[in-house]
Amino acid sequence: TNTLQCLLLAFSMVESSHNYQAIGDKGAAFGAYQFHKSRWIEMSGKESDWGKANKAEQDRVMTKFIVWGLKQAENKKVDPIIFLTNTHNIGHHVGKETKYTAKIRKELKKCN
Repeated sequence: TNTLQCLLLAFSMVESSHNYQAIGDKGAAFGAYQFHKSRWIEMSGKESDWGKANKAEQDRVMTKFIVWGLKQAENKKVDPIIFLTNTHNIGHHVGKETKYTAKIRKELKKCN
């Protein structure tokens, strides 16, 4: 299984138990990856699709986020999982392991 597929699965399991219809954060987040509208748009999701995008579109937007995050982590010479999880969950990179990071790492081990 490739790294991208493992990351997609890990994020979707932690965020929504792999539920592409999930609504969270009191209606502010949606889908398998629990995107907030601003991050969705930032990662090239159409504003009109937010809250109702299908699996393929959610995966496309999350893939774009992961590819962007891995590149950022490489440029900054930081742990890519910490960068991805901090940025996805908190909205910015705080540079440290969190409970969320640990959950993602646990899911990634299941994939490998």
